[in-house]
Amino acid sequence: MRPGPWLRVRVRCPRPCGPSCRAVVLRLQQRLKVLTHRALLIVDDIGYIPISRGGATVFFQLVNRRYETGSTILTSNQSLEEWGRIFGAEVMATALIGRLLHDCHILNIRGNSYHMCSLTDSVPGGPCEWRAKM
Repeated sequence: MRPGPWLRVRVRCPRPCGPSCRAVVLRLQQRLKVLTHRALLIVDDIGYIPISRGGATVFFQLVNRRYETGSTILTSNQSLEEWGRIFGAEVMATALIGRLLHDCHILNIRGNSYHMCSLTDSVPGGPCEWRAKM
């Protein structure tokens, strides 16, 4: 089911906490609400930095809230098979991938990154010579 008036996704502290923890949770809930309703969300370099269990849970909640409501672009240099390791939980990664792959387009780009090309542009016949031909 999609989140809506009949289904609410709540972010809670994992243990009893004081006012400062409640303030953080409230800010997180507000931020998730804002990100949920954007027409387009772009998340760059998933898996570049390790994701904590709590971070993975929040990211799953964001994707779950956006499921079939807005466009999302994700970039990653990790294959989908690696996402269980990245998110620290195979089940969560599988559910996340299921939501992301439903009604989507995958662009698998192979070759040197844009950043590497900018470093090697001055090398004649270098690995990014194709850029000059485009």
